[in-house]
Amino acid sequence: MSFLDHFNDKFPVALSSKEIGTYVGVALMPTLMEFLRSTYGLQGSYLVLGAIAWNCIPCGLLLKSPAGKPSTQSLVVELKLICCAMNCCRENKSLSRSGDNFGRVLLEKFTNFVKLFSLAPAIAHPRFAIYLILHSMLYYILAAWALYLVPFGVSNGLSQTIAVYLSTAGGLGGLAGKLLAIVLFHFDKMNIWLAGVFPSIVCCFGLAGYMLTTDFIWLLIFSSICGFSIAFSDSALSAMLPLYVCDHHLKQGSALGYLFAGVFLLLGGIVSGRNLISYCRER
Repeated sequence: MSFLDHFNDKFPVALSSKEIGTYVGVALMPTLMEFLRSTYGLQGSYLVLGAIAWNCIPCGLLLKSPAGKPSTQSLVVELKLICCAMNCCRENKSLSRSGDNFGRVLLEKFTNFVKLFSLAPAIAHPRFAIYLILHSMLYYILAAWALYLVPFGVSNGLSQTIAVYLSTAGGLGGLAGKLLAIVLFHFDKMNIWLAGVFPSIVCCFGLAGYMLTTDFIWLLIFSSICGFSIAFSDSALSAMLPLYVCDHHLKQGSALGYLFAGVFLLLGGIVSGRNLISYCRER
């Protein structure tokens, strides 16, 4: 939530701008992976990607609250405090004794940590529950669409080297979707219809288009349409999160949103991956 602390009213614009890099990576990754695979092999390619991923850690550690605002403690510090609180509880059966205020504070921190895993924001805010469902299904669709894209191109007679450009087109479409979201948020033109209904219709149109042609150019166009709609919807839903929950539940709601998105992203990979393996064996 560091973006919210720094940008306040311009949080949607800042978040959309930050996520532009995601779809630049999506556009470049297929071609880059093909180059890495041919140069270093599959295992070497994963090693290079792992090295790149580790460089993201210092960037995350550098995100701090602006001056004058209390910084959020890291998860490691919280876990250490929880362990201290549990040890304190073992050594002192009664926390009501004098001098046990430290243990009481630590026990309160442990309780707050447990509350992070509750669904209180969804229960208190029905709109946030709908947001969780839509955002989670969006990431499921993203995983399934991205996983099938190259094999789908191969099944239509394209070589694997050419089929990866379908992913590149999807990433470029996603970049356009993010840019449009930035413009709409900047001019305060974003609303629930643009955030949810519009990209859903566009995505259905793009997915249906795959069934109408096997021409490479049209497949590129429909891939870019799908990428555009998914990226636009992701940016709009994520940036409008402060409208769905109160300030008290905002940070917990944000964590739950990413948790559910990650779980459904994994499910999309697992379910679609099994079907993909079966399809490849049949071929």
